[in-house]
Amino acid sequence: MYLTVAIIYGTILLVNKDVYVVDQEAYSYEKPIYEEQQITVCYVCGAEFDTSYDASTFYAHGTQHLLAGEGSGYHNEVREIQTGSKTVNVPEEGHYEKKVVKDAWDEKVLIKEAGWY
Repeated sequence: MYLTVAIIYGTILLVNKDVYVVDQEAYSYEKPIYEEQQITVCYVCGAEFDTSYDASTFYAHGTQHLLAGEGSGYHNEVREIQTGSKTVNVPEEGHYEKKVVKDAWDEKVLIKEAGWY
């Protein structure tokens, strides 16, 4: 911290000091993390299956459509799936300003040993 004092002919004009002013407080937020994953989609109803399903699941699903008199079929798509998130910390932003600590005032100055003038 710096103090600035301006004196002219015994009059102290002002006293300043540097003060930190916060423009924006520090904050944090959650940023989503995405990963490309392959999914299988049913042509008939649009049901989505990820890679954890085995062939018997597709067979059972397709069989239900066939028993209902519908067609059956699947296609694969690659999609961005949110797999987690990470915390992002944003530091505060600010700047320094000069602040008047004390307004101007007059001060008597000793010129001779004889006294004040």
